[in-house]
Amino acid sequence: MLKLNHLSGFGVGGGGKTLMQLLTDLGSTANLDFVVDAGDSASYGGTGDLLSDTSGNGNHFNLGRTATVDGDEPAFHGTPGGLSENEYFTLGSGLYITAAGGTYDDGWSKNNGVFTAGAVIYFPGSNQTGFFGNTDGSRHNGIYLTAMGGGSTFRFYYDIADAAGNTIVNAVGTGTVGTPTLGIAAMDEATTTLKLKRNVTALETFVTTASALTTNPNKLALGSLDGTEDAPASTRFYMAFASSRLWADAEINNFATALKAARFPSMP
Repeated sequence: MLKLNHLSGFGVGGGGKTLMQLLTDLGSTANLDFVVDAGDSASYGGTGDLLSDTSGNGNHFNLGRTATVDGDEPAFHGTPGGLSENEYFTLGSGLYITAAGGTYDDGWSKNNGVFTAGAVIYFPGSNQTGFFGNTDGSRHNGIYLTAMGGGSTFRFYYDIADAAGNTIVNAVGTGTVGTPTLGIAAMDEATTTLKLKRNVTALETFVTTASALTTNPNKLALGSLDGTEDAPASTRFYMAFASSRLWADAEINNFATALKAARFPSMP
């Protein structure tokens, strides 16, 4: 049962909760792979190249393509530990966040792959925004979460390929640009179950084609699809998480509601 007194917060002005605190309050910490949060000082203290995983698994990320400060880092905005909508990194061409290591995502796109992954991003309105993925450019090898559209709306897409390279695509909702947006994909390949969630709108479930990939994907990137399709300038990255299990419908819906209450009141 949700206990709203544990989930209250004032996202715009601070006083909210970290992503890890929310997951703990909701009982959603089992099988976590990583948790990164621009508004949590334990994840980013305001300087340096490292965006730390607060799940305790050590699956950290680098700001930019390398582990050194060399000019390709997304800029941090806000106050370290501010826990509001004002703490984020600005992404753009060549400016994205890459996994420092880890093999936790190797099985996501293979037979019997199971995962739940999500991120909060602010879309500036450009035609296409790659915001979470580890595809290799020439063909899809891993997961691919993106927003496509134009003008003031977009659709949230999940994309994967089967062993022959045939693309599987499912889309959810119509979102509004210029506001923090939550996107979640939850997949159980063995049962061909795919769940997509955008903000606090209705959860959509698809029966999707099974995948039979055998090779490991390239390392995960936030704000780019493996360096081949970057988020456009002024895209904001707030947080992301991944878990090696399929979240239940109620768990996904409760998380979205709690996140909006605690950190992102302007989220649709």
